[in-house]
Amino acid sequence: MKGRLVEFISKITKEVHEEIEPKTKVHYHARLQKALVNSAVYFNLKGVSEYKIFYDERKGKIDIVWFDNDNSLVTAIEIDSSLREKSIMKLLTSNALYKVQVYYGNKSEGIIQKFRDTYDTEKEVIFIHFPLNLLRSKDVGDIEQHTLF
Repeated sequence: MKGRLVEFISKITKEVHEEIEPKTKVHYHARLQKALVNSAVYFNLKGVSEYKIFYDERKGKIDIVWFDNDNSLVTAIEIDSSLREKSIMKLLTSNALYKVQVYYGNKSEGIIQKFRDTYDTEKEVIFIHFPLNLLRSKDVGDIEQHTLF
């Protein structure tokens, strides 16, 4: 299932990017989160967003989780535009069978590998890198009001 899961999530990340407008980080994250929650049914699972978790003596939320019919946590997914230690910690703390990090930032493969080697030494997290150049939400208003656009 791991290969099928990676292929499926990669496909969804591309589809969401192609369909969103404006192409902002906030818009992409929200649409991808919703798409992945709704996509759980393709694996006969139930998707939930903003799943509360206690990790590293803190409270946090995992972006998306998928449960089976027995309410066992099968998949935990974090979506980030930057390499975030807390995202990896949340995933590693979860008891999900599949822990997935979707990273859409533009760091080099060397930096990504160093990050993974530091925070996921056992390579428990499935890392999907889909580099995108997205706008910040505050920049969209400026672009839309510019007379050249």
